[in-house]
Amino acid sequence: MAAAARTIALLLVFIPFQCCIVSASSLSPILLVPGILGNQLEARLSDATAPHWWCETDSNWYSLWVSIEQLLPEVIDCFVNNTRMHFRNGEYFNSEGVQIRAPGFGDTSGVDYLDPNNHLIPYCIDFVNFFTKHGYKKGVSLRAAPYDWRLTPDILEKLGYYDDVQQLVETMYKDSGNVSVTIVTHSLGSPTTLYFLTQIATQQWKDKYLKAFVPLSGVWKGAVKTITSVISGNPEGIPLIKTSTARYLQRSSPTNYFLMPVPDHKVWNSDPVVVTPDKNYTVYDYPTLFTDMQYSIGHAQYKAVPTFLTTLSPPKVDTYCFYGTNVSTPAVLVYKQGEFPDTFPSLTSGNGDGTVNDVSLQACSSWKGAQPHKLEMLGFSGVEHVQMVKDPKVLQAVLNIVSS
Repeated sequence: MAAAARTIALLLVFIPFQCCIVSASSLSPILLVPGILGNQLEARLSDATAPHWWCETDSNWYSLWVSIEQLLPEVIDCFVNNTRMHFRNGEYFNSEGVQIRAPGFGDTSGVDYLDPNNHLIPYCIDFVNFFTKHGYKKGVSLRAAPYDWRLTPDILEKLGYYDDVQQLVETMYKDSGNVSVTIVTHSLGSPTTLYFLTQIATQQWKDKYLKAFVPLSGVWKGAVKTITSVISGNPEGIPLIKTSTARYLQRSSPTNYFLMPVPDHKVWNSDPVVVTPDKNYTVYDYPTLFTDMQYSIGHAQYKAVPTFLTTLSPPKVDTYCFYGTNVSTPAVLVYKQGEFPDTFPSLTSGNGDGTVNDVSLQACSSWKGAQPHKLEMLGFSGVEHVQMVKDPKVLQAVLNIVSS
């Protein structure tokens, strides 16, 4: 009798513990797709042009983003020259003699920290640590697909990025014993991945290989904050970069035009997003805006970016659209007399995640009823844009999806 009692007691202790353990074999593999500035970049120089005699013109692959040494005074001119793009005949090119790549494709080394040498700038390391504690293995069931975030999805397609993504997903599926993969994206990574899901991947392929699409802070219809990059320049809090230097660099990247608010009357009203003493501008006034800021080529650059976010077709896979909310977010850029376009503006705030406006973050709601697959939306009050890949509540919500 006593032995039976002890057995029952052991079972009562063991069963609750056992039911809370998630078998690693049942976890959906996770593929991370980072946001803008959200993974390391490397450069290689071969008889490259240079703005100063002290800038290198030939090199092996070296860390470009983020390298603190590259951002030091004087050297930063070399960094800008090697990072900026050139727009000719409707296409974008690197500076002559410069190659750029995103290291760490297929593992998480390129997204854990943005600075590979010092590990002072964390990005996805909290995400990675959380999921490895719950049974995931880096480079096996938890991987990342970094990319050159200067480039828009159509350019990435031409460079073979999506072929690599498709192959990586299939490899993860096979390595996990035919368990379908969950793609978790952040910020720019969300529309970048949506392009793959709506323009490239077949429905048959998605049904077989994908469990879910989990966009965090998706920039579905652009962000007012991005307009500052194009008008005045936005150093993004980096103390060693002047506003004018930031503008020179940011105007060269097609991504910044891609992330400007998408003219869509279902999302953006006709209220001004740029206010000056002489004229106000809505998201429907870009041609005039570019002319008045004396950067007429900017409109050609804007017109060259893909327009698939205008229709925002559904991904046709189970989707969990997570976003931060109730954070003060730039909604109107206000330039005083003499400030437009060369001085960073004052900001009038609205709701969002601190970077992306709420109307853009929640534009994925248009997929409800537009696809037979599940769509769940969840806002996280007070969680700022970058914190969406770190916040414990967000990470737990993602774990609930991949372990269900």
